Amino acid sequence: MKRSTVVAAVAAAAVIGGGTVAGAAMSGGSEPSAAAQELRAEASSQDSPPPGGATSAEDRDDGDDRDDRDDTGRDAGKDAGENTGEGADRAAAGVADQVIRTALEAVPGHVVELDLDREDKHWDVEVAGEDNREHELEISLDGGKVLHHERDSDDAREKVRLLSGGSVSAADAVRIAEERVAGQVEDLDLDADDRVWDVELRTGDGSVWELEVDLGSGDVRNVERDDDRDDD
Repeated sequence: MKRSTVVAAVAAAAVIGGGTVAGAAMSGGSEPSAAAQELRAEASSQDSPPPGGATSAEDRDDGDDRDDRDDTGRDAGKDAGENTGEGADRAAAGVADQVIRTALEAVPGHVVELDLDREDKHWDVEVAGEDNREHELEISLDGGKVLHHERDSDDAREKVRLLSGGSVSAADAVRIAEERVAGQVEDLDLDADDRVWDVELRTGDGSVWELEVDLGSGDVRNVERDDDRDDD
């Protein structure tokens, strides 16, 4: 067989079989031709890993983005935790109703005032007790514990009378206000003269809203945003 015929046969075998050229037939024991060597090199490159060895597990894309999403979520959660404002606001969010329950367990009567003290990180609560005296309490941020209790000498008879007999309670006012404004009550005061609850709420974006809840009917009125308090 002529030399050109051998080269052509080798080339055809490489193209048709798609495999690696193991060798080339040669006449007279001579070295492989340049064409055969080139075909062998091309076939070998298709079966060999890229330079530097196999791709590492860290570099391979396995099509699963969950790990990437988890890392991103953890980073975002960390950033959010560091930038959501004062710790007192975060810890006290949505616990006004619990604060009221804790206060009334300590002093039976009627809550007439509550306020979130961000600086000292507790709730200040005033109760018109069944003993007709006013009581001042400090309650933990989570609303579950009385930190300090002081009995005042002021007469609370008028407030007790006003809040007895089916009037809207402090807890009712909290519920009504939070249903009206998508926020958390942070301040509530009984206005005995106007027979309303003055309520302040803070929304998720940090805005502060003020409204009034009628002491008799529970109607909400005078809802407005307090722009002066947004950066508090």
